[in-house]
Amino acid sequence: MTQLPKSLEKCPIIDAIIEVRFDSGINPNAVFGMVYSQIKELFPGEVMSLPISQMPLEIMVGDPNLKYKPLFRIDGIDSSLQIGPRVIAVNSHIPYIGWSRFYEIFDNIITQVYGTIGKVQRLGLRYINFFEQDIHENVAVDFKLANKECHNFLINAEITDDKDLVNMLQYTPNATVFSQKEEKDVLGSIIDIDTYKNYEQGCEKDTIVKDLNRAHDSEKNLFYSLLKSELLEQLKPLY
Repeated sequence: MTQLPKSLEKCPIIDAIIEVRFDSGINPNAVFGMVYSQIKELFPGEVMSLPISQMPLEIMVGDPNLKYKPLFRIDGIDSSLQIGPRVIAVNSHIPYIGWSRFYEIFDNIITQVYGTIGKVQRLGLRYINFFEQDIHENVAVDFKLANKECHNFLINAEITDDKDLVNMLQYTPNATVFSQKEEKDVLGSIIDIDTYKNYEQGCEKDTIVKDLNRAHDSEKNLFYSLLKSELLEQLKPLY
């Protein structure tokens, strides 16, 4: 197997999320307080209510599109934590903090809260990569319609890895992202990979962290398999 880079000097990651969805079996109103009491030393910052927290909880937890949304956010030194009645998500601050640190933060969180959150239903690891250019000539994706080249499209693909891991890939060479640095919208390309595993019967804490490492390996292999050598060299890989 070709050696993969350990990191990229010009890292294109604009968002990185580890998410756990669960069914605690307790009153949804009590979940935040119970979880927060166990992680507040890890995230001692101010608790911020997200806009969706204004919605009646009964409506939210009964809606399949909303029940896994977080209600609160707490910023840490290099990451932030979001908590909802059925979800915990940790986001890396940008620039991306690197896998070792990202994994360490999640491991600390899940160790503290595992006994509270109950039955884990889904583990997800998502990376959104943005390139300030049209990368279509430099990725291993070929898309034609009626045998003609397309230049403005969005591809959604589901790629199964090891039978129990699924990579949800979204790719478009025509995306607009707001740049905090430039304070304006920037046109470019996005590679968005959400790697997840569902648990029918719940799972042990050690299984979650083991599967997280597997998900990271799966996502990383898929990401680099999409990049042609010219684009990879532009990102200045470090081995």
